[in-house]
Formats: sequence, C-alpha cells, structure tokens
Amino acid sequence: MGAWLEVNSATYYPVYDGCTIGRGPANQVVLHSPAVSRRHAVIYGSDKLGYWIMDLASRNGVYVNEARVQSTAALQDKDVVKVGTYSLIFYRKAPRDVVQPVDANTVSSTTIFLREDSTATGYGVILLDEVGHVKRMTDTAARWLATYFQHTSGHTLPQPLRIWAKARQEALRSGGYPAHDVFRSVEGNNVLNVSVADSETDEMVLVLREEPHALSRDNLKQLGLTDREAEVLYWVAEGKNNPEIAVILDLSPRTVEKHLQNVFAKLGAENRMQALVIVNERLQVK
Repeated sequence: MGAWLEVNSATYYPVYDGCTIGRGPANQVVLHSPAVSRRHAVIYGSDKLGYWIMDLASRNGVYVNEARVQSTAALQDKDVVKVGTYSLIFYRKAPRDVVQPVDANTVSSTTIFLREDSTATGYGVILLDEVGHVKRMTDTAARWLATYFQHTSGHTLPQPLRIWAKARQEALRSGGYPAHDVFRSVEGNNVLNVSVADSETDEMVLVLREEPHALSRDNLKQLGLTDREAEVLYWVAEGKNNPEIAVILDLSPRTVEKHLQNVFAKLGAENRMQALVIVNERLQVK
C-alpha cells in the first residue's frame, strides 16, 4: 500500500491524506509526550502527487532532516521527521517487515471520514501546473474560495490569489521566494491563509487553512472599543492609512483620526504601533 511512518524504530503507521500527528487521542499517529502539541502536524498528499508535512502551529516545531519546517515541507523516502522527543522515519513504500496493522474496512471508512469532514484535517489543497493553471482542487479549498472571494465559480483561482501565486511561482524559479510568505484573506471573524508547499517539480501546491481572526471586530470590542473604533483599528492592523480606511468605511479622514484618538485613549497607547502591540498582548495573538 502507500506511505508509512516508523516511530522510534518500533511502531509503524500507515499514512493517508490528512494523517494528523499529535498528543491528543483523535490523531491518527498519537505520540505520548508533553513536548508534543495536541495537534502537532499533518501529512497530506498521495502516492501520485507526493507527500508534504505541515506544522500546525506547534509549540516545539517540526523538523525534517534536522531543518525546522517553517510552514510545509515535502517528504522524501526515508526522511527523518522530529516531533517533540520522537523520531519518525517516512517511507514512500512499506518496509518489507511491516505487517498490515489495521483492517482494510477501517482504513477505508477513516479515509472517507477525513475527506468529507473538513474540520478533521483543517486544510484545503490546490495543485497548479507549471504555468499556474489549476490541475486539482479539493472540495474544501473550492468552498473556501467561494466564501472568501466574490465572483469565484468552479475550480478556478480568484484574480488576487492568481496574481499572488504567479508571482510566487516566478520567484521560486529564480530562487527568491521567502518560505514564510502567506496570502491572507479575511471574511467576518475568520482568516484564510494560503501558503506554498515545498515541491521538487515545476508544479505548485497551495495549502489553505482557515483560522479564527484574533483581530476580528468582535475580539477588538472585548477591549472596550465601539463597533466603529474596532473597525478602524482592524484596518490599521491590516496596514491601511487614514485615507484608505476612510474610503473603505465611507468616512472622512478626519473622522477616522478622531476614532483612532479614542482608541489610543482607551488602550493607553500613543501611536498606531503601540496600540497594535497592546492589542496583541491582551488578545494573546501569536
């Protein structure tokens, strides 16, 4: 069958698309150590497309062959993955001495469950060809694109994401792409993060994750701000200046400045940067 993980040279686990690793009992690979986060990492992919591992904002990180994974990393046969105090060896094919440890019907039903329930894996995947056209897109990715972008239909990239992906694809070819670069889109109290997975080919793999937005209007209101003050501060956090915020909220720049002064007074800040630092500390933004 497909890929496997060898854990501490003792136990073998089959790897399926959406295989989660962590301390919590709901993971497919459970590692009992306080150094391992409850949902530490996820492996996704297939024998045809290849496999990648994603760090799920773990406390102690994920390492592949001693290199820390910034967001996602491609997995090759016999790569050594470090998770907490555990050493895992990734195999593209089952080692000869491995015996199938689970019933095939159980594996099938688990795989179907992971694919149908987006909350189980928490990500979507888009595969682009060498010129940026969509070759494959998971249903979760398609649903999120329709939610976060207007005028998006079918399995196509919306224009802002298409432009971003094209620029990253060109930068990748020239070796100038920063691995931590992330495309972000906000809708309500959630944010969609899109990153590029490592790849050994000219194809590009986009990984999508939806997370609660720590600086949503509702969260900012918890700091004693009014609806309008929360909206203004949110756009400040997005890097907008007063004239830009005025256009977005249909206000005058002077009114925006007045709201900002009220925000500064309530937070005990003297300027924008100090206000954002205070917000991050009080909302415990990572």
